[in-house]
Amino acid sequence: MATQTKVQQLFDCTCGNKAEPHKMPVQRIVVTAAPDVAPVSVLDTLTNVWHDATLFYGPGAVMAIAYDPADAATRVIKVARSWAKSHGFTAEPYEAGDPIVARVAPDGAAPVPGDDRPVYRYAA
Repeated sequence: MATQTKVQQLFDCTCGNKAEPHKMPVQRIVVTAAPDVAPVSVLDTLTNVWHDATLFYGPGAVMAIAYDPADAATRVIKVARSWAKSHGFTAEPYEAGDPIVARVAPDGAAPVPGDDRPVYRYAA
């Protein structure tokens, strides 16, 4: 069984909070699929996540889009993967235990029990 190489775990943050660049975790965002969605809604939501990441970590913030491998063929994940590629970011299957910083989910999706990370919503 082939093992996929994951994106780096740290990047050089240039947020301005310290005089020198410093190591910060890659902003791994888990995207949850929905059965029917307008692609622009997903694109807008991912752009909002990216905007927030650059505010906190500087323009060099590194993101990785993660998704459930079972959802890889859905329209939402295809759009998210295309968005990641066009912005120079990685899109990779999510595995339990991978560190994540936020989620992108459709409106109305149930929260993940015990997960207090931010959730960005898209219209579905």
